[in-house]
Amino acid sequence: MPLYIYKNTESFAAAIRQYITQALRQGLCGWQVTDCTFALTRSQYSVPDGPPATRGPLSGPQDFRKLTPLVVDGRAEAAGTVVCEPVHHFRLDTPADTLTALLPALAKLHAVPQVSATSDSWCTLEGDVTATAVHGAPSADPATYQGEGVMESSFDRYEPVRGPAPTRPRTDDNPLSRDEYIRRVTRRGARQIGAPPGEARTRSE
Repeated sequence: MPLYIYKNTESFAAAIRQYITQALRQGLCGWQVTDCTFALTRSQYSVPDGPPATRGPLSGPQDFRKLTPLVVDGRAEAAGTVVCEPVHHFRLDTPADTLTALLPALAKLHAVPQVSATSDSWCTLEGDVTATAVHGAPSADPATYQGEGVMESSFDRYEPVRGPAPTRPRTDDNPLSRDEYIRRVTRRGARQIGAPPGEARTRSE
C-alpha cells in the first residue's frame, strides 16, 4: 500500500472507492453500473529503489486513478453485466366495451395487464409495462378507449432488457480499448507537465 501517498488504509480505501465509482459511470454498454461488488485483493506500485519486479519511476495518485478504469472494465467484462430498463406499474380506467381493443394494444407493448375491477359499463386494469413503452400505451391514443379512459403509471422496478442490450456512446477515454486508452491518458499527462507527447513515459502500463 502506498502510504507515502494516502497516509493510511482508510484514505487509500476511500480513494480507490472513488476511482471505482467514477469508472462505473459508464459500463460495458455505456450505461451506469449501479449494482455490483468489487474486492481489492492486491495492489502494487513502483519505486526507484524497489526490487526488480516493482522498480521504476515513483508511482503517484494519478497512476492509481488512471489504472482503475482498466481493471474495473476488465473485471466487469470477465464477470458479465446485464443492461436493465425501468418498469412502470400502470392503472387504466376505461369503458368496459373497449377491452377488446385495449388488450391487443397492450399485448403489442408487452404489457402484463390484470383486471382488478369491472362492472357493466366500467373496467379497471392494472399491470406492468416498460418505461419506453409507456409513450406508446393506449393512453396516447384516446380513440382506443373512446376518449373516456384514464391511464396512470409510475416507476416500480428495473428488469433486464429483452433482446439485444441497447448501447450508449461513451464520453470517456474508453478503457475497453486498452492501447488507445493508455495513449490518450499518456498524451494528456504529457501536455499537463509540458513535455512533448512523444517523449512522455507512463507508469500506467
